[in-house]
Amino acid sequence: MQKRVLMVTNQAVYNLDPVNFRQKRRIGYDKLAYISMSKFSDNFFVLHAPSEYDYLLVSARKAEIVDVIKKAYKKFKGAMELKVIYNNR
Repeated sequence: MQKRVLMVTNQAVYNLDPVNFRQKRRIGYDKLAYISMSKFSDNFFVLHAPSEYDYLLVSARKAEIVDVIKKAYKKFKGAMELKVIYNNR
């Protein structure tokens, strides 16, 4: 597994290099379709961006991270909520 620094802003989610904090990937909220989370306590969640590729992440703080992304997404999109799907795949 790669170590990542995830930065959530008012327009996008960024993956930063943990050494020099340079941007490796940006997923704008306009490209983010939904988030899926495992029902298990395995710390997995996925950001789904259909026009790009899905982004698998692992964190012991997945619930808090998803909550922050949902709030930022809602501010960006207005009243539109980001869908979160719970599954075991």
